[in-house]
Amino acid sequence: MRIKLLLALSLAGLTLVAAPSHTLAANPLPPIDKPGLAVDLVDFVQFPAGSGSFQRDGINYLLESPDTSGRLFVNDSRGGIRLINTDNSTSIFLDISSNVSSVAGENDIDVIRGTFGQQGLGGFAFHPDYATLGSPGFGKLYTAHSDNQAGKPTPDFPSPGSTSHHSVIIEWQVDPLNPDTVDLTSRRELLRIGQPFGDHNMQQIGFNPLANPGDADYGKMFVSMGDGGNNNPPIPTDPFQGGQDPGTPLGSILRIDPLGSNSSNGNYGIPADNPFVGDPDLMHTPLVDESQTPQDETLGEVWAFGLRNPHRFSWDTGLNGTANMFISDIGQASIEEINLGVAGANYGWRDREGTFATDPNNQNNLFPLPTSDGVFGYTYPVAQYDHDEGVAVVGGFVYRGQAISSLQGKYIFGDLVNGRMFYTDVDDMILGNVATIHELTLFHNGSEQTLLQIMGNAPRADLRFGVDNDGEIFVIAKRTGEIFRLVPQTNLEGDLDGDGFVGIEDLNIVLGNWNQQVAASDPAKGDPSGDGFIGIEDLNVVLGNWNAGTQPPEVLTNIPEPGAVVLLGVGGVALLRVRKKR
Repeated sequence: MRIKLLLALSLAGLTLVAAPSHTLAANPLPPIDKPGLAVDLVDFVQFPAGSGSFQRDGINYLLESPDTSGRLFVNDSRGGIRLINTDNSTSIFLDISSNVSSVAGENDIDVIRGTFGQQGLGGFAFHPDYATLGSPGFGKLYTAHSDNQAGKPTPDFPSPGSTSHHSVIIEWQVDPLNPDTVDLTSRRELLRIGQPFGDHNMQQIGFNPLANPGDADYGKMFVSMGDGGNNNPPIPTDPFQGGQDPGTPLGSILRIDPLGSNSSNGNYGIPADNPFVGDPDLMHTPLVDESQTPQDETLGEVWAFGLRNPHRFSWDTGLNGTANMFISDIGQASIEEINLGVAGANYGWRDREGTFATDPNNQNNLFPLPTSDGVFGYTYPVAQYDHDEGVAVVGGFVYRGQAISSLQGKYIFGDLVNGRMFYTDVDDMILGNVATIHELTLFHNGSEQTLLQIMGNAPRADLRFGVDNDGEIFVIAKRTGEIFRLVPQTNLEGDLDGDGFVGIEDLNIVLGNWNQQVAASDPAKGDPSGDGFIGIEDLNVVLGNWNAGTQPPEVLTNIPEPGAVVLLGVGGVALLRVRKKR
């Protein structure tokens, strides 16, 4: 309906975009605060050295398979999916870069992946019936990657201009004799899309984890498609206006049935409840560049459009989850945004960036929304920040795990380049409202550090996130091949039991190991002073930080043994030592 209205307005000769009266500052949003909510990044896995500028596997994503094995999987931009076993050992699960001869003679990963731009193996996903024996989706997984065009099939959707490469989705089958490897002969191509430029390609693919058998979303694959790229300031990307054209897959979230067959190539299905199915005569007139002509039909595969580079998406899961889908869209010159997933939504690019109007001739100019904005029906972000704070947003997950109570109900995300990690309250992330963003304080090995410092003062982080089936979040440093677990901040001085609060339990650890010699490198054994001996110095650390942190609900109010017995004997001496030091 909205698209037809715009077409009618255009035919009537009306101006669709009001002329802005003044430009805004380059960074028009307020600064992000850092209120002190802290988490710990604990070393989890270091991937082996590779080649090229990264020197490590270009790890992109982490998720747990939808079975009961507890295995985690991570994809490498260069074409591999690695399995992380429950003992943290790793092995190759699928390699489509080196096993070229086993994949119908095709080089499945574009050779320019070695530059570590925005190509290579961008994403992977397991069918929700992966673990259901006898189901059509049993043992099936999917990959999304870039592919050379030379000698390859004609794209199902050709590039709107010259062709840089292809984006491809492949279905694979796990080896029936070995669930830790993939049968390379099972390769089945679902979809191939021509790309006009080397950036803003196909990235994440995934299934709604909240959908149950019988639900409309069950077994439907969501695909994030960038606008095609050509990031050449000051002219914005998307020169072919794919973002504002639901007749192209570019600049969209697609939704397909990988086990269906009613698509034009017969290799996948187009869900009947997709928003543009059954209305082939829709047309959307470009709002900012009348020299470009969009296709005169919408695509049934398109679920939402108006996106620049929707790099990541996820759903809010868990018992208290909102069931909302969140899409992170990397901005152009000024605004990074998180959008609420809505079927049929137009998120505005390239007419809008965040909650601002854009200048079609200069990406550095933003304008207030025109008074006629309501006629367009754009869907605006539920969180956004400007380039005073970072360079490129990377989406994460709403925390629904059990390890960090202070993060419950908070959407965790960050800046891909500088590695800063942010959070918002998910209850504030609703249409018509822009939630306040806060920054997480990060600790590693006992000290507060930035992610770039943790990575050895790397020039950029290439931050990514992952999640397991329990809702616990992992932090991925793509550039250095490191994965960290997100855990409660346990480096509070004197917090020996790691509950984020200095109190009776910590005192008991010291008193229970009184006069013992321990490894000085292990303060959790009761030696927070680090001198290798548990005594007055350690008691002083605990008492000097008494009641610091956030008191957990299970903390005891009475001093248990041996604290009640020993405290009077040593407390006076300890307090004197504290006063003396001060």
